[in-house]
This record gives sequence, structure tokens and C-alpha cells, in this order.
Amino acid sequence: MSKQNTRENEPLDYCFLLVAYMIYADRQVRSEETRALRQLAREIGVGDRTTDQMEKILERDSAGLTLEEVARGVPEEQRLETMEKVLHMAYADGSFVALEREMVEKVAQIWNWSKDEIEQFISQAERQV
Repeated sequence: MSKQNTRENEPLDYCFLLVAYMIYADRQVRSEETRALRQLAREIGVGDRTTDQMEKILERDSAGLTLEEVARGVPEEQRLETMEKVLHMAYADGSFVALEREMVEKVAQIWNWSKDEIEQFISQAERQV
């Protein structure tokens, strides 16, 4: 099997990509955030396809996956942990701005979570800051 075919068959890490979307949620991608995300990608060993999609998200490339596609790609059994990671990233700079809340609520809606469920997650994340 060629390297290209192997790469094409490589699964995407949708959980990681959702965290990448949170970095962009406030419409300001800071160099320290991108460095931290790239470092995380290396540490957890995300594949080339996932790294390519991460770069497209950070560069706002229309050829990349949409937030909806990424959210739908997160396996149901990984959604709780993924939301915790997303909220951790949102609060990493010490604040949770309206655009970040909007993204979290949109993902919760895609996952058919109730407003109460997501508010509990947000409250829990606030207490951990």
C-alpha cells in the first residue's frame, strides 16, 4: 500500500479538531494558542490528515471541514470528554467570550444536548478556572 493510500485511509481525530475550532471561536488566533495546539498534536500523535485539517481550520480555509462536520464526527462515547476539553481550551485565557459560548451551544445543539446539560458543563468549567 502506498504512503498516499495509507494517508487517505487514516482516520481523522474529530475530538482534536473540535478543540482546534475553539481556538478560532473568538475570531482571534494567537500565536501562543497555535503553538500550543501544534505541540498538543505532536504529543498525542495526531495523523497527517488531522494536522492538515487543523491547519485549514486555523487558516479559515474553506476547503476544510466545517464545525458541523467536525462535531458530527465526534463519536457519541467521546462527546463528554471532548466537551470538557473544548471548554478547558475556551477558559485557557481566563475568559469565556460570547463567540466561544455560541460555538459551545451550537455543538451541543448538533449533539442534541439540552440547554440545561450544556449550562452544567459551562458552570463546571467556570469553577475549575
